[in-house]
Amino acid sequence: MARKFLKIALVFVVVALAGCQTTTDYYLGARASGGTIARIPATDESGLHWQDLYLSVDYALARQGDRLALSGTFTFANSPRFVYKRVYDMKLKFFLLDAANRVVAYRDVGRTLTHGLEDETRIKGEFTLPASAVAYTFGYEGSFIGDEEDGYHVWKLPQRD
Repeated sequence: MARKFLKIALVFVVVALAGCQTTTDYYLGARASGGTIARIPATDESGLHWQDLYLSVDYALARQGDRLALSGTFTFANSPRFVYKRVYDMKLKFFLLDAANRVVAYRDVGRTLTHGLEDETRIKGEFTLPASAVAYTFGYEGSFIGDEEDGYHVWKLPQRD
């Protein structure tokens, strides 16, 4: 009986781990749009800014050999502030790209839950740069809540072919 339970438990663990693996590699190979892509700096850079229709990111990059550290904050741009009353859930992602603007590595670097649109959210991430990484961009996905408690989902993410 105990042996049968262990076999069943092992199957569930393997299935759960396989599910995690597919979600962590989902954007690998996807192509990022050209308008918001920047080159990976050779040295430290601060006072950097990235903005899209919904989010604004102020950040710094610290480079040490094949290591890249990201720190900063993200806020909401003016567009959603005029239309929605709060954010329900917003995830900011950082994508490392190759020369063809394809994702070679990525990670969530910031997240906010049920905050007001005036709030600032800290971001942080450390990466080992793959040899093919030459550029980076940000992406996001999340939901805003309007006056009538209606939800609106937004995203800016690399697209798979």
